[in-house]
Amino acid sequence: MKAANDAYMAKVPGVIENAGGIMTKDELKKKLRSAQTLSKLLEADITELQNMRDYAGKITPAYSLAPSGNSTGQRIENDTAKIVDLENTIKSDREQLRKAIEEVKQLIGLVDDPLLSRILYKRYLQYKKWEQIAVDLNYTYRRVLQLHGIGLNEIMKRFHIVS
Repeated sequence: MKAANDAYMAKVPGVIENAGGIMTKDELKKKLRSAQTLSKLLEADITELQNMRDYAGKITPAYSLAPSGNSTGQRIENDTAKIVDLENTIKSDREQLRKAIEEVKQLIGLVDDPLLSRILYKRYLQYKKWEQIAVDLNYTYRRVLQLHGIGLNEIMKRFHIVS
């Protein structure tokens, strides 16, 4: 049994380890939700980038022979630097999201039952609400929650996670 568990641990590198070496059920749920959290952060960054680009496009230099205290050129430089920084952040966020999605897929892949896997997939990778999952699968809301719990327990059994 230990050899089988080690094989699963090797299949999902870095997913189950934490500071204490043991992951609780709540920590497992948090790990499964990480892709959704990162996705929302990425969406916010992309929206902010678009707003910054729109704002930067409205900046027009004022050409005048008279000196002025307003430095439009410096403002354009500052806005451009902010845009570049945000683009780099988005690039990094995309890579983190890609890794998180892969980890969640690997965790869900540990569940043998196709129905349980589908519920976990819809919840943690398609970011669907419980009500929508219940409608999609033609189950009651309560039954979907029960099946979700069974799916989590199956993952936890694979790793001997503390309840």
